[in-house]
This record gives sequence, C-alpha cells and structure tokens, in this order.
Amino acid sequence: MQQAAAQVQRRLREEEQRLRVHLRQLQANFEEKMRQRQADMHRQITSEADDMKRRSVLTPQLTLVELTRHQKEGEEFRQKMEREKVAFEQSMRSQAFTLGMGGIMERVAAKTKEGMEAYQVLAQRHIQEGLAFQQATGARIAKAVEEFKREQAQAAKDIQSKVEELQKEIQRTVEREKEQLFDPDPRFAHCQLTDEQKRHFISQGFVHVPGVVPPELLQEALKLINFELSKGFRPEELLAFRRPHVEGGWQITDLLYKTAALPLAQSLIGKTHPGFGGQIALRFPGFSCIPSGDVPWLGSATSFVYPEGWHQGWHIDGLHSPFSGVPRGQVHNFTILLGVLLGDVPEPMSGNLTVFPGGHLALQNHFRKEGTQAIHNEGDKGIPRDRLALAPPHQIRGKAGDIVLAHYCMPHTVAPNVSPNIRYAVYFRLSSVAHTPGTFRKEALTDIWLDYVPLRPLLGRPAPQP
Repeated sequence: MQQAAAQVQRRLREEEQRLRVHLRQLQANFEEKMRQRQADMHRQITSEADDMKRRSVLTPQLTLVELTRHQKEGEEFRQKMEREKVAFEQSMRSQAFTLGMGGIMERVAAKTKEGMEAYQVLAQRHIQEGLAFQQATGARIAKAVEEFKREQAQAAKDIQSKVEELQKEIQRTVEREKEQLFDPDPRFAHCQLTDEQKRHFISQGFVHVPGVVPPELLQEALKLINFELSKGFRPEELLAFRRPHVEGGWQITDLLYKTAALPLAQSLIGKTHPGFGGQIALRFPGFSCIPSGDVPWLGSATSFVYPEGWHQGWHIDGLHSPFSGVPRGQVHNFTILLGVLLGDVPEPMSGNLTVFPGGHLALQNHFRKEGTQAIHNEGDKGIPRDRLALAPPHQIRGKAGDIVLAHYCMPHTVAPNVSPNIRYAVYFRLSSVAHTPGTFRKEALTDIWLDYVPLRPLLGRPAPQP
C-alpha cells in the first residue's frame, strides 16, 4: 500500500511540473504574438497614415464613404484586440486553475498518505485480532477434538463391552443348546459299564461292548454313507472320507447320542465336551494287501495276501503325520476313542480295528521317562516303535451295533482286508470336560488316568475335591 501511495505522489509531482513548464511556454508564446501583432498594427497604421497623407496631398478632399470605411476597420480592430485580451485572460485563469490543482493534488496525496497509514494501522489491528481469533478458535477446535476422541473411545469401549457381552451370551446359548442337543438320551442315562468291564479297560486299555446300537440307526447311517459313495470318489479320498456334511449328519451323531454308547463312555471319563460328528472309516477289500492274481479283462485282484509285519505301523491319534491332518508342531490328544461297527466283522484280516493290549501302560512309562517333546516336534515319527515292547496285536471282531472303547494312549492300527466286504465303522473322539478339544494336554500322557475320574475308586486314587 505504501509503495502504491508513493507512486501516486510521484506521478502528481511530475504532472504539476509538466503543467508549469507548459504554462510558461504558453505565456511566452502569447507575449511574442502580442508583440508581433502590435508591430504589424504599427506598420499597418503607419502605412495607412502615409497613404492618407499622400492621398490628402493628391486628393485634398476624402469622400464620406472612405472615412466611414476607415472608422469601421478601426472599430473591428479594437474589438478583435478585446477578444484576444479576453481569451488570454481566460487562458491565464485556466493555467492558474491548473496550478491550483497541483496544490489540491498535494493535499490529496497528503490525505492519501494519512489514509494509508490509518489503513495500515487498522489492517494490522484486524490481522492481530484475526490471529487471536484463529488461536482461540484453534484451541476450541482442539478441545472439541479431544472431547470427541474421548467420547469416541468411550463409545468404542462401550460397544466392545456390549459385543463381548453379546458374544458371551451367544456362547452360553450355544453351550446350552449343545448340552440339550448332545446330552445322553434319558432313556439310556442309567447305562454303565460293569466293574468287570472297567477293570478290563484299566488293564487292557480297551473294552468291547456288544449290541449297543439298534439296527434302525445302523441302517440310516449306512444309507447316508452309501449314497455319498455313489457320487464317486478318487482313490486317495476313500481312506480319509472327509465329508463334513456326512460326518456331522444326524444319521451319524444319533449313533452316539441316541443310544447307550455315550453313557457307557461317560461311565469311564465322566461328563464330556459335546462333539459335532464322527469319522467315517471304510476299509475296502485289498486294503494293505498285495494282489496275488488278476483277471485280465477286468484288471482287478481275485485274491489278496497281507504282508508280514503289517501291524508294526501302529500309531496313536492326534499326532502330525502325512495322513492325520494335524499340523507339524501340534498335538491334538483327547481322552477316549469310541468306535461303532456298522457291519459285521466276523473274521480277522477283514480291516479289523487292531489294538495292543496293555500298550497304553507301555506308552505312559515311555512318556514318563522320555517326555513328550519328541512327539510335539516330530509328530508320529517321535515314537520309537522299535524300542517299545508291546503285546501281540489283537484284532477286534464283532457284529453290527457293537462298540469299542479304547484309551487315547492305546497303540492301534487297521488289519489288512482280504475279505470280499467293505468294513464299515464310525469313530468318535471324546474329551472329558477337563480337556479342551483340539489342545495338547501333555500331563494326560504321563498320567493316563488323570481325566478318568469315575475309575478312581477302582484305581485306589482319591476322588477330586469339589
């Protein structure tokens, strides 16, 4: 603003100087013209006077017309001079006005400068007031933001708390529904293993209970499995038979929850975690066998020979292996294995479940001496089979509807199937309420009766404190 005012003042001074110079030039030009006009008039008058004298000498008497003409010319000359005088005076007044404008412009410039200074003061005050307002507004905004953040954080906490409460309520509801859905059928709540059966389980690690599942439930399970087989399987899929909608179907779970099977298992381990399905275990003719002859036009084996040492590949469940589905570095142990025969298995070498009586005690001694780190790190390979002295293998034979209860630490395998029949079975892996399913409860490997609370009187161990 100051620079603009200075430029205006400089232009005004330059214009005033230019006007003064122009006025002096006009005045000098006018004076020069007046001198020339006076000289011209003097010459003209002198010439006319000389002419008149000459004519008066020549013509003593002037006519009235000539005299009148001369008077008229003299009057016109006088009027012309008057007009030029008036014009000169007007020009001078105009120049004086212009010179007066210079003073006015100086006063205007002074007022402009004064106004600019006042404007600068006012602008500075407004700037300071604006900065103060900005600071105050910023402080209010920052305070509002902090308050909003606190409210937002509190709202998030409230929402999180409500979500957690809702999740807990959902979990409680699910648990209640599980208990209602998977509680033992009241019709079989009184079913218990006999003390003799329990002692057999303690010493041998398994017990075979005949006639537990009624035929109508077996038929429903077989229809579901065979219908799924009709859809087609790749050969590598038949061994695992992983079909969640089949494994968790009511036709499968009813084998456990609508029969005496679960109460019999709970008479060994007490209350169990609810489960959602069972393993479909099919062993087709030729399983683990060596074909001994082929039909040329069919390309299929007519008879099978089982290899020697087939039982040496025993295992316990829940360890990492190429076929178990358990990730490396994890152990998914449980409490008890419950198997249901869906069809008759009257002869050995028919895909029978094969156990090693007393093997659970041998493994307990091994884990007490060597620890459990090897199976945690190496999975199934962490068990030194060649250094464990086990009893001869026992192939379980039975009829459709029989169940087998086996301790988790029971070494077991599947016998080759040289029969013409598919061996149908379903296995449920149950955990006591003290053992969360899918987790590693290593203390249950060095104390294999830890979660078998109902057996403590027979084991001579004190009952747990309430």
